[in-house]
Amino acid sequence: MTDFVTCYLAGCANVSYWAWLGTLYLIFLTWKDFKNKMRVDDRHNYLMMGLSISLYAFVKPPLWYVLVIVGLVLFLNWFFKKFESLGGADVTTLSWVFLGLGVINAFKLAWFCVFFLIISGLYFFFKLVVFKYDKPTPFYPVLLITYVFNMWFFGLYSGVL
Repeated sequence: MTDFVTCYLAGCANVSYWAWLGTLYLIFLTWKDFKNKMRVDDRHNYLMMGLSISLYAFVKPPLWYVLVIVGLVLFLNWFFKKFESLGGADVTTLSWVFLGLGVINAFKLAWFCVFFLIISGLYFFFKLVVFKYDKPTPFYPVLLITYVFNMWFFGLYSGVL
């Protein structure tokens, strides 16, 4: 437990591979979202889900922390699927982002949620109020912008927590 707290607070793990590959993958998924008229194969997210789990090799949190993060991801999946506010691939993408950021640092995960709510709010404001467009539109650009901003804001592209 002491190693986890020391590493967690001091930022000793290099996680830039996750930030860079996540960005490239989100660019690919955003392109697929536009190219295939909002039909993204959910299986494309499994690579990043695996990379998010690989973060446990660098940051070794205690079991209770892992269970809390997994419970949060399961709740997120249930919530979005119950209210059908996002597509299946969007929810899976949010799952691996939540899982990865939760492993890296709960503070960064909380700020991701804040950025996500702000950018999503702006997206829906412009879509529904300004342009009065109520048909479905691609949501992956919102995920990409939020992810890239969060990685840049916390310096995760340089790799140090």
